[in-house]
Amino acid sequence: MMLGGLRNSPSPLLVLVLVGVGCTPPPTEVSPESFGSLTSATTDSDGTTGTGPDTLDGTADTGDTDDGGTGGTGPVFDPVCGDGIIEGDEECDLGGENGQGGYCTTMCLANVCGDGYLGPGEACDDGNQNEGDQCTTQCGLATCGDGAVQAGEECDLGRNNSQTGACLPSCISASCGDLFIHEGVEACDGINTGAQSCMTQGYDAGVLTCSDDCSTLVTSNCHTCGNGLVEASEICDGTAYEGNVDCSDYTPANTTPSGGSLQCTNNCTMINIGNCTYCGDGMVEGSEVCEAGQFGGADCATYATGGNTVSGGALACVGNCMMIDSSDCTYCGDGMVDTGEECDSGVGGATCMDQGFPDGTLACASNCTFDTSDCHDCGNMAIEGPEECDGSEFGPATCASVEGLGHTGVLMCDSACTIDSSDCCLSASQPCGDDNECCSTSCNMGLGTCM
Repeated sequence: MMLGGLRNSPSPLLVLVLVGVGCTPPPTEVSPESFGSLTSATTDSDGTTGTGPDTLDGTADTGDTDDGGTGGTGPVFDPVCGDGIIEGDEECDLGGENGQGGYCTTMCLANVCGDGYLGPGEACDDGNQNEGDQCTTQCGLATCGDGAVQAGEECDLGRNNSQTGACLPSCISASCGDLFIHEGVEACDGINTGAQSCMTQGYDAGVLTCSDDCSTLVTSNCHTCGNGLVEASEICDGTAYEGNVDCSDYTPANTTPSGGSLQCTNNCTMINIGNCTYCGDGMVEGSEVCEAGQFGGADCATYATGGNTVSGGALACVGNCMMIDSSDCTYCGDGMVDTGEECDSGVGGATCMDQGFPDGTLACASNCTFDTSDCHDCGNMAIEGPEECDGSEFGPATCASVEGLGHTGVLMCDSACTIDSSDCCLSASQPCGDDNECCSTSCNMGLGTCM
């Protein structure tokens, strides 16, 4: 196959020479027209050549007035395509193998790219030299990467197509926004920053971005945690916080800030409120000394003085959890009758009669309540307060328990509800010292016993 549409010069004519000298002419004469044009050529001794019609016996004419030429060429025939012999202007001749799809066409022309015939090794042949259609000038099917810009392609640099070149592997011209970095033209493209990052730009962390025109790497989202500056995606750095926030900005409901400070953690992207304290959250933390109901084990007794005892009240947590208030505590013995107390270091003019007793002495107990143990109502047949008896009620008392063993008789209760044992005496055989002790009024002084 010949490429490029160039053909070789026609092959020289194959000339047949009929030598007639000494030959016997055929019986039938043949017309000279059956052999085409018959000519002869003679060469003179001086090198010039003359031509003229030959005779049928092959004898050369005298081509000029010189000494004549010798020999004739005989008849010359037109070439026949397909006879397997390359003749005349034939470029090839494969005989029976000539064909439009072979190496040699039926016109004995070499099958070349661009002749419009699909030949061996050709994927296509549209008969033109147009690189812009679906068949290339090399008779290959047009495809991205073949080096020819076809319909639908913006560019085609063949093997030079690349993601970093002017023409992408998809035969689309490189442009800002295609996410491929055009070397020597773009610094970045969209989210594609190549091998560059915030770290390669001298920062600790962050996200490196690209300018809208792909010409510059943008470090506005890069940051260095620890330099005390809130940068890019940082929300804090050291003691600096975005928006100048502090513990109060993170106060839980129903609480108030009581101390502590924020902490910047997680590479300057997180604020920790663990060191912040809030009064009202039920936890005694930081500089707090109390929370509601929590006093570190203290109670009103902790604040008692002078041996006084707690008579009531409770501690309170005040001052934003920075102070314990004992003003609601009451103490028996401080001389002040507080809420919950009946008396304190005296009865303050109160009497037994105020407590419903007709007589007796009212006192103040150690717990600042009235002591009515010395108050009584003599005559109500109930032994109360300091009463030893009341009417006929003597409780467990007997003459023996009042005057001693051996005594017998009848106890009496006076108007003050005290026991009168004057009628008690010693029974017979009980030791005695005088006659008045014995019920018989007679004491045997010799024996020392009652008679």
